[in-house]
Amino acid sequence: MTIYEFIDPIEFVNRQFSLKKELNPRFSLRSYAKVLGYENPSLLSSVLKGERKLGPELAEKIAIQLNLTPVEQKYFQLLILIKYSKNSTEKMMYTDLLEQTKPEVVISQFSVSIDSFRFIEDWYHLAILEMIELKDFKYDLGLMARRLGRGLNRELVESAVLRLIRLGLVEESKTKRYLKRKDGSFIIDKNIPSDSIKKHHDQFIQFARMAIFDQPIEERDVRSTTITLKKKNFKKAQDILKKAHTELLELSCSGDGDDVYQLCTQLFKLTNNLNEKSINSSGNTVQ
Repeated sequence: MTIYEFIDPIEFVNRQFSLKKELNPRFSLRSYAKVLGYENPSLLSSVLKGERKLGPELAEKIAIQLNLTPVEQKYFQLLILIKYSKNSTEKMMYTDLLEQTKPEVVISQFSVSIDSFRFIEDWYHLAILEMIELKDFKYDLGLMARRLGRGLNRELVESAVLRLIRLGLVEESKTKRYLKRKDGSFIIDKNIPSDSIKKHHDQFIQFARMAIFDQPIEERDVRSTTITLKKKNFKKAQDILKKAHTELLELSCSGDGDDVYQLCTQLFKLTNNLNEKSINSSGNTVQ
């Protein structure tokens, strides 16, 4: 979920508050107000209810607390200016600026709940979803199983296709000769721990390890970087990786791809927390 999906700044702030409560049920409006530097939650409450304007001071604190990028902060401020425009001319002016601020390519996404994802946690479900976009794709279950390999058979592929159809991620033609996938990129709608997601990631990490030895170097790209990082910069590192994934999605083909690839990124600690001190360094990169 990004701010570019919203046209109302209050709705965006409310959604962020809801996400925090989902991650921590004990997170209250009072807690949120304190995070933003307000002892009394009444101001925040009245803003979230639409009873009071979202002023520039509170907007800036919210933007900082949510770690919005400079462009996202500008977009957020413009949403506020549009919402509280005094007349249609002013509103049109800010709307034009908003369109100029929005990234040229905002990837179309669709989300699947974690409850639904557990039915398609095995790696081959999403591989099939992408496989449909290959230029030489044929809706032949046996052929699909052979091309994906890794122990798959016709029966497993058939079951996977049926699950994808039931979840509305793909459509089967009336003649059952063609498959069409849902437009957009695939995301999970909650950023919370899940055994299904852990299993899903682990499968692809195993395949990545195998690819190091099985695939020629011109067909793969494997690299690692070891760095020293401050805790406060961890979110920035996540944003960099997220941006890289988004940019690679722009290269994804629709109907004329040659092969299906998998991108896996892992950012994790190598050291134990014996103390809280940390310093920045340039790091070392291995390719």
